[in-house]
Amino acid sequence: MSGKTTILLIAAKKFLKLGLMIFNIVFWLVGIILLALGVYMMAFYEADTVIDTFTDYDPSSDLYEYRIAGALIVAVGVLILLTGILGCVGAWKENVCLLTTYGILLVLILILQIAAGVYLYVFQTNLKTYLQDGLDLIVTEYDTDDSSDTYDAEFDKLQELFQCCGANGSSDWGDMNKDIPVSCCEEEVTTCTTADAYTDGCVDAIYDKIYAFSYIAWVAIGFCVIEILGVLFAIFLVCAVRASPL
Repeated sequence: MSGKTTILLIAAKKFLKLGLMIFNIVFWLVGIILLALGVYMMAFYEADTVIDTFTDYDPSSDLYEYRIAGALIVAVGVLILLTGILGCVGAWKENVCLLTTYGILLVLILILQIAAGVYLYVFQTNLKTYLQDGLDLIVTEYDTDDSSDTYDAEFDKLQELFQCCGANGSSDWGDMNKDIPVSCCEEEVTTCTTADAYTDGCVDAIYDKIYAFSYIAWVAIGFCVIEILGVLFAIFLVCAVRASPL
């Protein structure tokens, strides 16, 4: 190998090391953002109330998928933070084994990230159907004559939290020949009437609140472009380390 080629390889190796170190700083920031978004999703009080209420009435409710998507995003965020450390050490030490492992983990993260994004997107696409089916069941089974029912108390809390009434509005209760629950009214009353009840149905009220999380799916998938750059840096650096005599 000529002296000129050796100098070029050493320069390329230094450039790739620096590039990979800078990439990992950005990568850590991505991990922190995804971790924060995932934790926020899982800790979102309104969503927890909805899921708990739905699963009380129907244990097979598809709304539990929301928690799975949040857990996937948290897992990706944690894995990114750990993988970033591995990448920095591998680049600094010019360790082919560590860099190869780093590249493989990056590909795994890409797959998990895309899976989490797609999973959340599909969930959000079907969200309105899940809500409509679940709330229709709840309104049907709700016992307006038994205020002590634990499940009904959960739905009362949900109506108060989202300031909504029934599945599609207060008329749902009349259609079922049931009195409008007092939780449909903002003021504390003994009897709630259509004139006093919240105008929004719970399907639309809940959908508007939770649908905002669909943007997390695009954030997760968008970050994949950055990670592809990291895979390329790792591959080129491995090649440079193997080819360099120093």
